[in-house]
Formats: sequence, C-alpha cells, structure tokens
Amino acid sequence: VAALMIGEHSLWNGRPNNLSPEDVERVMEKSATDIVGTPQWNPHYAVGYDGWNGWGRLNAGEAVRQVAAPYRVYHSGEPDGTMVAAMPPETYVFNEYETSETWGLPPGPYEIQRYVVEHYYTVDFGPGTTILHSQQNPGFWGRPSSTVGLHNPQGQMDASWLYQISGSTIEVTAYTYCYKVGSLPGQPPLTRWIPEPPNNLKTPWSLHILKSPTVAVPENMQQATLRAHPNPATDQLHLQWTDFAPTHIEVIDQLGKVCLREPAAPARNGNHTIGTAHLAPGLYTVRLSAAGERRTQRFIKH
Repeated sequence: VAALMIGEHSLWNGRPNNLSPEDVERVMEKSATDIVGTPQWNPHYAVGYDGWNGWGRLNAGEAVRQVAAPYRVYHSGEPDGTMVAAMPPETYVFNEYETSETWGLPPGPYEIQRYVVEHYYTVDFGPGTTILHSQQNPGFWGRPSSTVGLHNPQGQMDASWLYQISGSTIEVTAYTYCYKVGSLPGQPPLTRWIPEPPNNLKTPWSLHILKSPTVAVPENMQQATLRAHPNPATDQLHLQWTDFAPTHIEVIDQLGKVCLREPAAPARNGNHTIGTAHLAPGLYTVRLSAAGERRTQRFIKH
C-alpha cells in the first residue's frame, strides 16, 4: 500500500496530494479493515483501529481511493500568527554524542535559553468540503518529518498540535521549541541557534478532506477569502476579503467574549480597518459574518 500511495502521490513527483510519510501511515490506518471479535473469541476486539486486532487488515484499494479525487490530504501553509516566549537561561552540559553528532559543538558546559514558539492557523474550507474526522477515526495529524523545531536539546524534531474543528473550519495551535546556545563567562564568545532561530521554525500538519466535484478549493483556502494584517497588530488591523459579502465584523478573545462588533460594507471583494488599540495583548479571532456564512482569521495583539 505504501509503495502504491508514494508512487502515485509522493512529495517528489508533483502530484496534488504530495503525501508525506505521516500521510501514508495515517491513511493506511483510516482505510484498514477492522476486525471485530465476539465474547466467545476475544472480547477485546473492539470496533476501531486498535492493537487487539493487530491494527486491522491493510486495504490497498481503499487506501488509494481515499487520496484520489474527490478526496484530498490538505497540507497546512504558513501560520496566521506566531508568538515567541523566551525562558530564563540555564547551564547545560552537552555530551559527546549530542555535540559531535548533532550540533557540531565541542563537549562541555554552555549557557542555553529555550524559546517557546506557538503557531496559530485558521482554515475555512467553505461550502462543498467535508472534513473527514471523528474521534474514532481522526482526520488530523501533525507531520514531525517536516517539522523544524525541538522538544529537547538532544535533537528530537517534533511539535505538539491542538486543534478544533467546527463544520468546514479548523483552528490549530502548534507548539515547538528552539534553543539559543551561548558561552559561559571565561569561554570564547559563541551564539548559535539549534535547530534554527524562532522565525525559521515550522509546524506542518495534514487534514483529510472530501471535496465536492463542483466546488473548487483554492490551494491556500483561508487566505484566498480573508486576510488580516499586520499580524501581530498594535493600533489597527486591516482586513481584505474576496468572494464574500459580510454584513458585520466581530473581534473575539480566547474566552469567547466579543470585544468589538461593527458593520461592514457588504461588498463581494472589500476591505475594512478596525481599531485594536483598546485590546489587551493576546490572541484574538476576527470574524466576518453574512447570512449563513462566516470567515475567520486569528491575529495577535501586541
């Protein structure tokens, strides 16, 4: 199954799905034939993809069908917002393996400072697209093989992803780390980022979706309908939208409180500027609404 899926839809041949190793693994899991037992045979053979039944039987035909049109494995783009927090510096001793094999630093003590990087994504796929997700059969997964970020100084590339799906909209918060390595007093000057500075970190994720054959889904779906800049914002936030005629605009904080509400000119392709000076620093969602339709975008207020 992996050979079939990678051969037809791999990252290296320009096919629309551009499947990563995690995509192949998760689609095989989603399409595996479940093995359900009976109390007489084994009561632990519950419904679903699980270890009691050997993780199911691979179903090559179904796996390939679920990555061919109108199915799609959507890959995240650039985050809509980023927050960076620096932790207090501390002394850390790199051993020979961590330095020579991973970072090329001589073994010994260094001053390291961990930076926590949060990425925020909002994608509204609009009508005609179904997100193929359930608690038993998740359609969302992170992609550590493409992640640029660490969980620890030893070199494990990884991130953590939290997400919320509502209809055809998904909101994702991803967390990862990087480390600033410096010299201790009395040592030669040194400044190095491992693996990269905060602005270079990446937290990609995938989502399994089903598109209506009659509805085109843009490559960068959310940004094709609503853009918000500058992000982070200070005094003002400029909004631009296409193919949508909103009647009002709202700004909502992380607790769900509406902090601002004002009318919008109902133009199919329009723009609007809202004041943000009165907002406390933090993460917000700007929401444009029309009859039966919404567009959202997250932004950070500094």
